[in-house]
Amino acid sequence: MKLINKTRLSDKVLENILRDAAKALNKRVRTTGVVVKVVYNKKSTYTNGWALKCDTIKWGKKDKRIKTDKGVIHISVPCLYDELKDEYTKQATGFFETMRHEWGHVSDFQSKKKLAFDQGLNGRRRNHGNRLEERRVHQYIEAAEKRGHTTDKYMNVISQFAEEVIKKYSKNMYL
Repeated sequence: MKLINKTRLSDKVLENILRDAAKALNKRVRTTGVVVKVVYNKKSTYTNGWALKCDTIKWGKKDKRIKTDKGVIHISVPCLYDELKDEYTKQATGFFETMRHEWGHVSDFQSKKKLAFDQGLNGRRRNHGNRLEERRVHQYIEAAEKRGHTTDKYMNVISQFAEEVIKKYSKNMYL
């Protein structure tokens, strides 16, 4: 995995949670050539993520092109406020689940599954939840949870991630 870390968090903690999120999907996902960019979101309390299918990626004007293994993931670490001290683990779990979902898309990209860019009945693209690739990823997650790969199994890594976010961003919890 090629990690682009734009946060104050240590690379080791991020790599641990990203690799465990791929394992939690319980599918064969090649993480070695996938580019993952992690940013800190100062304005939002929820995790935002998306995945792309491409062979090379370039972020910013000064960045050089990076070769990928059919996958690019961009994910944001949510902002944590003092009022939400009880929510740290919940938000870290949300980060983990979002990352697991994006690894499902990368798995589709690598296995050359068909992506649903088809149009619906009215000529527009389908709603996000009704797209073929979104339904497929939800099936992957449900199948993995039936086999015992639930988020409870990975709570050690999730709590480690939450502690790291608290340690690095506790003084910067404002808009």
